[in-house]
Amino acid sequence: MIIESLVSKVAKGDDLPIQMVSPLVNEIPRDDLLNYISINDPVDLFTARKSNDVLMFPIEQYKLLQMWNMHQDILGKSILILTDIPSVDYDAEFAEASSRGSKVAYHALIGDLAEASRRAEMVGDATVLDKEQKAITKKSGDVRRMEDTDFDQSED
Repeated sequence: MIIESLVSKVAKGDDLPIQMVSPLVNEIPRDDLLNYISINDPVDLFTARKSNDVLMFPIEQYKLLQMWNMHQDILGKSILILTDIPSVDYDAEFAEASSRGSKVAYHALIGDLAEASRRAEMVGDATVLDKEQKAITKKSGDVRRMEDTDFDQSED
């Protein structure tokens, strides 16, 4: 959900869902936010189920990426190229195979995801405050006040 809203800014405006793609990475980044899937044959294109899945294409599969790039409507997903991933070699062949895709920078996406996650946690904390606020507020909107009579002052 968060990823869709972030990448919708760079989408070309078509109504197809977006799928992130990249060249095959030499070392998978340890960001704990994205899931990296290697594409070894055409069936692997359908393994991506979540919005945080990144399909990684080795050089041998650039023709498959190019076919998808030219006919995105057939597969029902638009290509979003994840650029500047550490330890990835972006070459001219990948650029040509993915030429029609929109682009988003890895570090910018990870930063936005981390910020969105932090804000979601803050909203979760605010709900505790909202519960407390609701507990001390009367139906009329007035704040309940503690009275001396609210406490049992009898001695045992």
